[in-house]
Amino acid sequence: VLEFRRVLFRSLAVTGSHERALAELEEAAHRAPRVPEVARDYALALHASGRLDDAVAELKRGGRARPAAKQMLLTLAREMLRRAGREHELDDPGIPGS
Repeated sequence: VLEFRRVLFRSLAVTGSHERALAELEEAAHRAPRVPEVARDYALALHASGRLDDAVAELKRGGRARPAAKQMLLTLAREMLRRAGREHELDDPGIPGS
């Protein structure tokens, strides 16, 4: 079911159904809080929808819930902030390399 939601998200995103894709990923994130790929996909969808703060928050939350994937998720959050010109927020101790 989880993989189906991820495939559905990608299909919806490609066809421009971003709100429905976000809803599917949000549901997947609630159902599988310890699966790092879901947190990553959800954060990327949030970011693509212009919701940078929500995307970074999801990545931080994911890093706390998934210790084995913490570095990867928080590095992605750091890169999102850097690309948005928000380097001043990189001092956050929850983001590696700060």
